[in-house]
Amino acid sequence: MQWVTENPWPIMILLLTAAVVSALMIERKGRLIAAILAAMAAGVWLIEQSTVTTAEEVQAAAEDMLNGFITRDLNVVQGRISETKPELRETAQKGMDLVKLGESFHIKDVEVAVSDNGTQATMKLRANGPVTLEREGYVQNAATRWNTTWVLESGQWKLSAYERLSVINNKPIGAFDAAQ
Repeated sequence: MQWVTENPWPIMILLLTAAVVSALMIERKGRLIAAILAAMAAGVWLIEQSTVTTAEEVQAAAEDMLNGFITRDLNVVQGRISETKPELRETAQKGMDLVKLGESFHIKDVEVAVSDNGTQATMKLRANGPVTLEREGYVQNAATRWNTTWVLESGQWKLSAYERLSVINNKPIGAFDAAQ
């Protein structure tokens, strides 16, 4: 049933299409079947809305971290980094000192894979938007690609590793290298 909670639209469209076909039948029985099918589609939608998958939790942690960068809240950013990775905390601090992310900076094209035991996840993502270089005050639009690893610590998803990739050839580049 997990695929229903990840993407309920195929089954909802199928149920609603069957409901329309049933409703078009003149007979009273067709209308009853249409109502039942429409109620089932609504039920699928309600289940999907009330279910938060592990992949969605990981993505929400990444969004929370990004919002910390945008609002320049180092405590939020570092709160989303694993306690066992002080070097990542230093990198985050350095990044905040070098650049400021614009309000419209956003994450997209997310792919999350969760380990079988549910305590580790990898997330591939693209992040785009305006970036201001702090020293120069120069604003430019940046496109970035990342492979990240997240671990579950004390009930929260925390970043434990990252790899920045070139948007052109998908090869690894340094966290602070110029866009390639």
